[in-house]
Amino acid sequence: MDFLHLSYNDDNFATKTSDTQSSCIERFQENNSFTLKRQDHIDFILENFVNLESYMISLDSSQTWLCYWMCHSLALLDAPIPHQEKYLLIICFKRLINTIRLLQSEHGGFAGAPGMIPHLASSYAAILAIATIGTAEAYSIVNTKKLYEFLASVKHKDGFFYMQQGGEVDVRGCYCAIVCAYLTGIMDDKLTENEAEYILKCQTYEGGFGGIPDAEAHGGYTFCAVAALKILGRVKDCNMDALIRFVSSKQMKLEGGFQGRCNKLVDGCYSFWQAAIFPIIESELPIPEFHAYNQEMLQRYLLCCCQLDLEDHGGMLDKPEKIIRLSKENPFTLRCMEMSVILGDESNELKTTHPVFNIVSTKVDSILDYFKVK
Repeated sequence: MDFLHLSYNDDNFATKTSDTQSSCIERFQENNSFTLKRQDHIDFILENFVNLESYMISLDSSQTWLCYWMCHSLALLDAPIPHQEKYLLIICFKRLINTIRLLQSEHGGFAGAPGMIPHLASSYAAILAIATIGTAEAYSIVNTKKLYEFLASVKHKDGFFYMQQGGEVDVRGCYCAIVCAYLTGIMDDKLTENEAEYILKCQTYEGGFGGIPDAEAHGGYTFCAVAALKILGRVKDCNMDALIRFVSSKQMKLEGGFQGRCNKLVDGCYSFWQAAIFPIIESELPIPEFHAYNQEMLQRYLLCCCQLDLEDHGGMLDKPEKIIRLSKENPFTLRCMEMSVILGDESNELKTTHPVFNIVSTKVDSILDYFKVK
C-alpha cells in the first residue's frame, strides 16, 4: 500500500511511546500475511481452559471475566473442536458453570472471586458467559429475583449505578446494569429511571462520552454510553454528528487500529470499543451501509500487529511487543474481524457478534427466549 514507505515522525526525540508507535509501522512493512491463525488461537484458549498459567493470579478477582473471555473467543472462532477433545470441552463448560454458580452472591449479582462482594462488571461478565454457554443448566444459575434486588440496591435516583455497594460511579455501571437486566428479562421503569438523562450528560464537546459528566471523552466509556442508550431507545437524543466525528477520528491514519483517547497509542481492545459503535449508529440512520471508518485497515492492523508472531502459538495482543495474555485483548480484538468486508480469504471470517452485548448474535436470541418464557 502507498503508506508503507512512511515512518512515524518522532521529532528527533525518541521515547518509549514513539518507539512503540513506530513498531506498528515496521510490522506493516515486514508482514504481508493477512491470515487469521484460527487453530492456534483455538488451541491457546483450550490450553487455558485446562491449566491457567501462574501469571493469571493477578486476575484472581476477575474469574467471571476469564469465563466470559474464553467462552466468547471460542464462539467467535466457531471452534471446530476435534472429536477427542469434545468430552474435555464438556468438562470445561461444567467447570465454568460450577465456578459461576459459586460466584453468585446470596444478596444477588456475581462477585469476581469467592468471598468478594457482588460487582456490576463481574455480574455483566457472568451473564454473558452464561449466555454464551447457552444451556438450560447455565441459564438456571441466575437468581433473577436476587439479581434485581442487587441492581436496585446500587441504583441512584439521579440515574447512575454504583459498581458495587459504596463503589465507584461511571457509565460502565449504567451499561453493565442495563445489559444484565435486559438479557434476564427484569428490566423495568424503576431500574431505567433517569438513566438515559444521566448518560446524555456525559457526552463532551469532543463528541464522545466521559465516564462521568464533565470528564474527558474515552472510547470505552463511549461504547458503554451508546450501547446503553441503544437498549433504552435513546441513541438519537445524543449529538450524533459529534459522536460520529469523535469515533471516526480515533482510527489511526497509519496503523489502522483505534486509539482510546486523543494523543494515545493504538490499542487492540479499542477495535471493539470504538468500532462496535458504528453498527449501533448505523441502525439509527436511514442511510444503508453507512461506514464512517476503514474496515480493511482495521483488519490489516489486527492481522499484522495483534497476532502473536510465533509459529504455532495463538493469542492476541493489543500492539506489537506486548506479552501474550488471555485478557480483554483476545475476544474484543477478535470481535472486529467479523465485518462486512473481509480482508484475506473466507477462512478469516468470524461468527456474527451482537454490537450491543458483544456475544454471538444467536446467543442473544436464545437467552432472551429462555427468560421470556420463564
